[in-house]
Amino acid sequence: MSVERSNKLQRAFVALVCLGTFFSAHAQESGIWINPKEFRAAPAEASIATPAAPTVTGEKKAVYAIASAIGGQLSYIVAKQQVGSHLDPYQRTTLAVPDYSLDAIVMRGIDRVVARRFPETDRVFMRLNPGELEGVAPPDRERVAFDRLTAELQKMPAREQWDRIVIVTPHYRAFERAGLGSKMHGVGMFVQDLNDGSSRDGGPWEGKYEVIEPDGSPGQQRRSRYVALYYYAKLFILDAKTLQVLESAPWLIDEKIHNSSSDAVNIARSMSIEQLSSRLEVFAEKASSDALARTLGGSVVPGEIKPVPERGR
Repeated sequence: MSVERSNKLQRAFVALVCLGTFFSAHAQESGIWINPKEFRAAPAEASIATPAAPTVTGEKKAVYAIASAIGGQLSYIVAKQQVGSHLDPYQRTTLAVPDYSLDAIVMRGIDRVVARRFPETDRVFMRLNPGELEGVAPPDRERVAFDRLTAELQKMPAREQWDRIVIVTPHYRAFERAGLGSKMHGVGMFVQDLNDGSSRDGGPWEGKYEVIEPDGSPGQQRRSRYVALYYYAKLFILDAKTLQVLESAPWLIDEKIHNSSSDAVNIARSMSIEQLSSRLEVFAEKASSDALARTLGGSVVPGEIKPVPERGR
């Protein structure tokens, strides 16, 4: 694929990510922005089995605040043939998402879990202004995002009426893992199109990793070529009044896609932009739901503070 065509693909991908079910953008000038309705998840289907939640009693409903600092950057990373041991084996591009689409996807996933586990709660939604992370190196974004979010929360007297705050930030991982590249963080797409020693003349390539089809159905076989969507984030659960961290955990979640019905030579062109943007939305929302469900572990509920030893930021 030519550089020009690759750039057009990436621009089109971002444009489509920002459309669909998302909302019109609003200006954000302060460090933190609150919107009580537009990030809420649609009501969950009754058929989804979820552990029973403790009933919140009393006149006042417990309140969960959900804050995202995932921001407005989508990473696009392509594995390339390595020609020198000191050269980066990946082509890296940071795509600017011009509105709050990524934060909205992440918070919908978190809201879905809170609504199912604690149905008698109200939720408040917040996002960190992406400008607060402008110029911050990827390894530092988690720490800086958490510190700036909590600094803004310190100024908010409204949190005295809240019970818990769930914060999600990008998480940086320097090393390769699970067929993905190094130096990855936040939400993005990783393209693995290298042959890995297989022969194109030998039929479908046998690979190392389980994949799915673009429609989300299981792949026909394990593959070494795929487009992977990834979610590298850290979740924090805080007591709203003291801002004490009750639990925190990093989550590295990915989904590898291989379109077995495509004969495209370039794996990145084996799926339409519409398919990729649709999978990104579904994947990132589900990844956020899974990450919070595992972080909660059924132990952090509105009420008395019972701190869990922090695993480190």
